[in-house]
Amino acid sequence: MTVLVAGRSEKQALRWLSDAVQADVVPVLTNRELRDLLVVAAVTDVDGNLVDRFDRWEANEPYSIGDRVVPFPRNGYVYIATVAGQSGTTAPVWSLVIDATFADSTVTWKVEDEAPWVPTYGERALYKAAEAGWRLKGGKRSDLLQMSAGGTSVDPASWWEFCERKAASYARKGGMGTIELAGSIYADYPASVVRVVS
Repeated sequence: MTVLVAGRSEKQALRWLSDAVQADVVPVLTNRELRDLLVVAAVTDVDGNLVDRFDRWEANEPYSIGDRVVPFPRNGYVYIATVAGQSGTTAPVWSLVIDATFADSTVTWKVEDEAPWVPTYGERALYKAAEAGWRLKGGKRSDLLQMSAGGTSVDPASWWEFCERKAASYARKGGMGTIELAGSIYADYPASVVRVVS
């Protein structure tokens, strides 16, 4: 039996990327930066739905008229702000009726359309995200006149060279596409991203 894995779930991909770029090591990468990097690794889901770029709803965030969001986890719909304001501290109850409106603290959302893509992130494309992540970390070296890790002092030029070497190693591994797995190796993947093809 051959199994086609379309990609990792968003949660799995964020965890992998965070580990790959050592996001919690100075200079740190924020969750927002990691999600921005993850965009390059998005792939068509197993049902053939094309990747979309809707922002994920955030708590306590200012929204303008026309801003579009999807909830997390996604529910298959996209929402458009019809009244500007600030979102609430917790996610609203998301309506599933097209054209329905509802309040989210001082923002009013309207169910605009279906957004059927189930986020999946390609294995090889994650290497591209990690490459970009290391370059982003290397670019933050100017924020560090000297940094210390475990009592060892590291100068910014050395740090930049290290980041460039890490980026280059991920660049060599990078590429787009799906991964074919045989046997039961796919057991760690959620059913939503696994499809038996033969």
